[in-house]
Amino acid sequence: MINLLIKDLNLLFKTSKFNLLVILFPIALSLAAFGGGLPFIPNIIVYTFSIFMAIYFSITISTSHEEKNKGETLLNSMPISREDIVKGKYILPLVYLLIYFIIIYILTNFLSLMGIGKNAGVVSTGELIASMNLIFLFYSIYLPAYFKSENGMAGFNQFFYMVIIILPSISSRFSKYLSENKFIGRLSKLASVGNNLILLIIIVTIYIISLQISKQIYINKEI
Repeated sequence: MINLLIKDLNLLFKTSKFNLLVILFPIALSLAAFGGGLPFIPNIIVYTFSIFMAIYFSITISTSHEEKNKGETLLNSMPISREDIVKGKYILPLVYLLIYFIIIYILTNFLSLMGIGKNAGVVSTGELIASMNLIFLFYSIYLPAYFKSENGMAGFNQFFYMVIIILPSISSRFSKYLSENKFIGRLSKLASVGNNLILLIIIVTIYIISLQISKQIYINKEI
């Protein structure tokens, strides 16, 4: 299974320079928030969304590269169980989560030491837990559909890809409304560490159930 994870990570670095720039975009967005560039949205929301975007882009890019090169057919011709293939896909978001969280953590702390963004909080465990909740919840729904799909959810990925790219631009256009809207403030309060820990227990349970569903779908799938 470790080899499957290494394969997916290697696929990401074999992609085009444009794709790598797309992955770097969420990191730049989080740094913009740290520097005070997005004052109308609490940092916990921006950091969480940035980490989610980076993970989604990374997985989608490596998956599409695999689809183009008939990677699934090749995997199934090797002495690897379908159960391990499914487990690898479920562990991969967590691996990316740790990678991007560490990158943003190091960068925000470095900028803080340099005296940049003193009024903004560096990324913390609160954002890590919130990101885990969002990622696990999203992929609890996405992965069973992915294993059921014949084309790797290509149509959905193209649509969702564009939505999350233009979302920051839409948010900036409504910055005045967002800054005056009490909903954003309430949302950031709900994103407290305590609330997120409670949610995490529930969502991890959903994620495990989703894993079992995906196993059954993929084991019985004709390829």
